[in-house]
Amino acid sequence: MKQNNLFFLSFMAMAFAIMEKPLSLLFGFKGGYIIAICLMFIVILCNINDIILKKILKSPPVVIWIIWIIYSLSNWYFGPKYNLDMSDPLYVARRQLMPIGMMIIVSYEGIRDTKKTIWTLITIMLMYVLIGLLFQQGMSQNDDREDTMLGNEVALTACILGFYSFMASAKSMIKDYFLIFILVIVMIGIFYLSTRKALGGIAILAFLYLIGRYDIRKPRYILTLAVFGILSYWSFGYIMENTMMGERLATVSEAAYLRGANEDDIFLRFVGDRAGSYIWGWSIFLQNPITGIGLTNYPSYTMTGIPLHTEYMAELCENGIIGTILYICFNLSIFIMIFKSEKSCNRGVKFVCLGGMACILFISLTAWTYSFPRYFSIYGIIIAIYYSQMYNLKYKSKNLRLN
Repeated sequence: MKQNNLFFLSFMAMAFAIMEKPLSLLFGFKGGYIIAICLMFIVILCNINDIILKKILKSPPVVIWIIWIIYSLSNWYFGPKYNLDMSDPLYVARRQLMPIGMMIIVSYEGIRDTKKTIWTLITIMLMYVLIGLLFQQGMSQNDDREDTMLGNEVALTACILGFYSFMASAKSMIKDYFLIFILVIVMIGIFYLSTRKALGGIAILAFLYLIGRYDIRKPRYILTLAVFGILSYWSFGYIMENTMMGERLATVSEAAYLRGANEDDIFLRFVGDRAGSYIWGWSIFLQNPITGIGLTNYPSYTMTGIPLHTEYMAELCENGIIGTILYICFNLSIFIMIFKSEKSCNRGVKFVCLGGMACILFISLTAWTYSFPRYFSIYGIIIAIYYSQMYNLKYKSKNLRLN
């Protein structure tokens, strides 16, 4: 099969994986994730003898996450089965296989053509955000997302769109005016749903992007960052006083108190209404420290019907120490790739990669991230940048090139 056709299959796989929810909820197209997984399998199978794909499949992040998946499924299967959805192969495929498929596909295509892959992901996520803004309502005055359909998925996807926009700028793929244009759309998406973690995530991305772009040792760049700091401070004050986002931020501590936090729990006050996930999740972890209660079992185990809104407690409470160690090793392997590519990767790209990881880790404070392809696309592009820059891998085919 021609490589151009294979990239088209990869493009469609990425599109269906990311757009699966809006296609289902807004347009009634069910089973997008099945198409995505099938296309990912076809691309991997057609390139199974490719030296680049073999390198990716043997890379530490991919190997560790495959072990995490095998452990998580085995831990659930041999433990108490509270969430019977885990016995459904399609459920497992959507939540466990599609994310790692996204990571592998983005890594592979990113090594073949980094710029083309980044443009592809920008296009897909921009479509997601625009569709979300056009077809769903914003936040209601009582902080109710039931009638927003996609909920904060739009804001979180907008945040990841911000990552790829900063990456494109760091790689000189777009002009500053186009970066600003995309960031305006990103901020509209975030404020439309008043999603606090997305606001924090884009702030982290912007900060590290600026640190990477400007040499803070030079006075003029220090002045630029100082101006940015002043504008950010003023903007935050305006947000707190005049927007729904400000109202939600102002009630963070109150929400934490309602879920069992006290005045001395600074961290729990910071995570607000997710404090309950930490309090109850930690209590359950202490009772089941080694293997936890099994992935996705928390809602049925506690009879609340509400999943753990924190990746860290999902690992500790549901996967125990073993799963948590695998999760930590996975993230460390990504960070190691970023720092090892320091000499061959330009400063701006490196700091955007760090921003992407910091953004995901921040979002993980108040959301689970292991089942969402959008985050694994970031892991994938970091792996692609590492291998293409560090080893300057070359393709045998004259039609392929590295950027």
